[in-house]
Amino acid sequence: MPGRKDEDKGAELPSFASTPDEIRMAVEQNALDRGTLLIKVIVSLRIDVLLGLVDELVRSYDKEDFYESADDIGIKVDALRYLGEARPPIPYPYYFCMPGTLMEHPELIFYYRNVAMLSRKVMRGIGLDTKNFEEFGTVPS
Repeated sequence: MPGRKDEDKGAELPSFASTPDEIRMAVEQNALDRGTLLIKVIVSLRIDVLLGLVDELVRSYDKEDFYESADDIGIKVDALRYLGEARPPIPYPYYFCMPGTLMEHPELIFYYRNVAMLSRKVMRGIGLDTKNFEEFGTVPS
């Protein structure tokens, strides 16, 4: 089977092998396609609305409520302390949410799941499927 020389390595390439320029163009196109998909997802999920809700929580949360509820809802007090001692201090609702807030705004589950860097697949795997909350706004129990 006839081939061509890989100028970088001097090796004979099969005739169907991509050139470095073709590979670069394919990688660039893939990056553009992924970026376009990300923007479509962000728009379809109304991320701006979710971030607006989180900003509302930031403007109205009570630090004492978080400290008093920390053990019951699984938040380490050290984590709250770390956020509070940061310069500038980081408002707790950027990372943590009270259960009542999730019941009032189930669409925020998408935000907090992503803050925790957990995929839907992982959530299903641990028995906490979030699809109904994220897509349909079903209120969690």
